Amino acid sequence: MEDFVTSDLHLGHRNILHHAKRPFSCIEEHDQVLIDNWNTVVPRSNSVVRIFGDFAWRDHASYLQRLNGKKILVVGSHDRMPKEALALFKEVHHGGNLLNFGNNLNFWCQHTCARVWEKGHYGVGQCYGHSHGRLKTFNMSIDVGVDSGEAFDKFFPIPIEHLITAMTVREEAMMATGRIREVDGRKLYFQDDVNWLLRQLMESKDAHHGYRELLKTLLTLVKNDVHGWFSGKTHDNVGNDDEKEELP
Repeated sequence: MEDFVTSDLHLGHRNILHHAKRPFSCIEEHDQVLIDNWNTVVPRSNSVVRIFGDFAWRDHASYLQRLNGKKILVVGSHDRMPKEALALFKEVHHGGNLLNFGNNLNFWCQHTCARVWEKGHYGVGQCYGHSHGRLKTFNMSIDVGVDSGEAFDKFFPIPIEHLITAMTVREEAMMATGRIREVDGRKLYFQDDVNWLLRQLMESKDAHHGYRELLKTLLTLVKNDVHGWFSGKTHDNVGNDDEKEELP
């Protein structure tokens, strides 16, 4: 079986041409190109496409019937559709989900990007959409939306092998910057971009003194954040016994 991931097609959504600056003259051209691209890479049978939200604005059943493969939906911001249309999906998920892609390959999948996520500290990558390529991450979380173009060409579903390659590149970058290390005999992944970026900026030679002081203050807030709004308890607790269960 061939697996693909995608997000934020926004089929039938005229305003997306402006909001996401998509290079199409009208929504009809937009929809036809995305459908043709999909059917070019996704086989008609023996394939599954996981869609992480914002599939279509209207006429959901009509669009689904024009696209190859079985579809799994993780509900996004604009996936309001009748039950008859939802029934055409192989599976429908709400919120964040740890999805298995076979061969013990798991990804945390949701519509919006999370700072930390289930099993992320054990090396599980995150797939998200919603941001239309505008959110830069430096960990093992990748925007798989059609506007991103990070793991594959824009406006195409992403073959799973391309996603794995992109995640491997991210993992190697994290390893090179000391964000993957042994703790109590287990390899842990420190996925929180905010802590890492603040430290990188604060240590930058190019940072002005006032800017550096501001960053020091922010970093102090992160360290002392008792409510978990910044750094949370996720990384503080990864060594606890109740967090050491095996990956599914």
